[in-house]
Amino acid sequence: MIKKLESIMKCMLLLVVVGALIVPSATAETLYPDDELGDNVAGNVSTHNISFELDAPLPADGKIKTGFNPGFDTSLFTNDSAVYVTQWNNLPLDGTYTWTRDSATNEIIITRAGGTEVTWGPINFTLGNITNPTTSGNKGVSVRTTTSVDIPIDIGTTTVTIVPRWATQFTLGTVSNHVAGTPFTVTVTAKDQFGNVNTGFENYTAVLSSTIGAINPYIMDNINGSEWTNGVWVGDNEVITKTGTGTITATSGSVTGTSNTFTVTPAALGSFEIATIPAQFDELAFTVTAQAKDTQGNNKTNYNAVNNLTVTPGLPGTVTIVSPSPATVQFVNGVYSGQVTLNVVPDPTPTALQTGVKLTITNVTLSISKTSNGFSISLPVDLKNSTVKADPVIVIEDGVSTSTITVTVKNGINQQNISGATVVLKSDRVWWMDSIVPASNTTDSNGQATFRVSSETPGKANLTATVWGTEVLEKKPVVTFGFDNKLRLNKDWNLVSVPRKLDNSSVSALNTNKVDKIFYYDAGNREWKSAFYTSGNWSGTLTTIDDGKGYWMNATAPADVQVVLKTLDPLQLPPDYPLKAGWNMVGYTSLSLNLNTDINEYFSSLRHPGSGEPIWVSAYIWENGGYRQAKPWWQGWNSFSNAMRTEGYWVYLNSDGILVP
Repeated sequence: MIKKLESIMKCMLLLVVVGALIVPSATAETLYPDDELGDNVAGNVSTHNISFELDAPLPADGKIKTGFNPGFDTSLFTNDSAVYVTQWNNLPLDGTYTWTRDSATNEIIITRAGGTEVTWGPINFTLGNITNPTTSGNKGVSVRTTTSVDIPIDIGTTTVTIVPRWATQFTLGTVSNHVAGTPFTVTVTAKDQFGNVNTGFENYTAVLSSTIGAINPYIMDNINGSEWTNGVWVGDNEVITKTGTGTITATSGSVTGTSNTFTVTPAALGSFEIATIPAQFDELAFTVTAQAKDTQGNNKTNYNAVNNLTVTPGLPGTVTIVSPSPATVQFVNGVYSGQVTLNVVPDPTPTALQTGVKLTITNVTLSISKTSNGFSISLPVDLKNSTVKADPVIVIEDGVSTSTITVTVKNGINQQNISGATVVLKSDRVWWMDSIVPASNTTDSNGQATFRVSSETPGKANLTATVWGTEVLEKKPVVTFGFDNKLRLNKDWNLVSVPRKLDNSSVSALNTNKVDKIFYYDAGNREWKSAFYTSGNWSGTLTTIDDGKGYWMNATAPADVQVVLKTLDPLQLPPDYPLKAGWNMVGYTSLSLNLNTDINEYFSSLRHPGSGEPIWVSAYIWENGGYRQAKPWWQGWNSFSNAMRTEGYWVYLNSDGILVP
């Protein structure tokens, strides 16, 4: 369209009578393209080719003045911008002439000198570097002749049509606030950089978008709105279903425009949503949250109304609403959040919970209602009197030994045990430290759920039991993983030791009647020492049980012999034990009560002071009625590899040494 305008653009000077003067009768002006958009485009720098007929002589020293209406900018004009003045035969006008610019009148003046009077015929000249107005429309251009002293002779005028530049922006008509889902009108106008309407704009790839939500239809074509007419498109059936405050943007390639800010408000009430209700307890208040929605699915934030609340019981029994009373719910800004208390009649029993209970919110006037999910109602848990017990409370940290945790769940109304309750047991330590089996359990007919807890990490585990996912019982037992102060003896002979000094090392302090004989081999004197238990008393040459030594104990039946370790004295040196060449009976000592230590590491102090070679040759433990052997690592495979807490050892040295555990 623009190129067609360039090819046909011509402007004629209209001849009129001004006073007594006779104006030129056939003055014409043609605009030549300066670039691909043409010299008649707003803001372009143009070249004007002027041609006019004389009806009155032009003196030899006369002037030709070309005037441009306000809006044209002649400031770029220089002498180099003008082409010679010619007559009808295209010969130069005789004489000389100069070109000047009068900024006050916005005129380009040609002044003749040294020629002859011109009495007839057309005069032609070209003026370049004239900047067009930035506003489109018909703009006036005049040509007048004067004497050398500026006395008017003739004048002629014409109009130049300035067309808009290419579209660089859209402007959108005012978009009013409206209701979600209702049609509204969008008017889009294509404009150039100066704000002129680009009347030739036609682009069916233009689209609409909104910061509030999807706008439909979004394609700006003649199907979804009007034809582009003189640079204007009207969509009178636009719809936004979302609510909020925002804008609309029209886009076609790099051409964009954004509307005013407007608000889309919720439509009429369409539905309610009720947040999921978990399992509840009889006669205990719980929170119910609901959201009003409009017909488009938006939160209806302008909904403030009272609605009915009803309950549908499950089985068995019936359920009534205790509160709120009356059974209504008040929505504020589209939201209800309040406390509801239900009563089951008769009371739930440990084996008969009220299940499938549902709440319904209803707007009676509009016949709009919503029913919640089904949930159960059970007796409330007595958090204080329900019990959590650990047995034993000290467990060896071997990953095998366990403490049994028994959780007994009682209800808060009559303290009867609750069966069928889901219980989860957790430790406060890092998840990988403690093994709890099972992680979740259900109380039996006695209201009890049992768990087994083990660990390979020493320390204390604080245990917490939670019922039905939310009810945390107050009783929180502590299980300590480590040395349980017991020597575990099998029937018959056992080779044992104590890991640290005893609080009372006397043999007579052993709290058991299932051990009848104790032997210790004194390597220094190469003799056995023994103690015998008869008639409730101990007798013999062995009178104490000391750390660092191994002892043979004979048990008449399996027994756990309780021992009490002496409290560590921070000023006492760590122990070391002198050993003799030959066989020695030694024990496993660990001030930190570690469960085990690599056998080579434990005996690492037993080396030759010169060569550094191990001086221990062989070690034995007694297990399941027989010996198991270990040798220094470089001598090959061993039948045991760790020195263990409470174990005793035979160890053979090829020279005297000192055991430093």
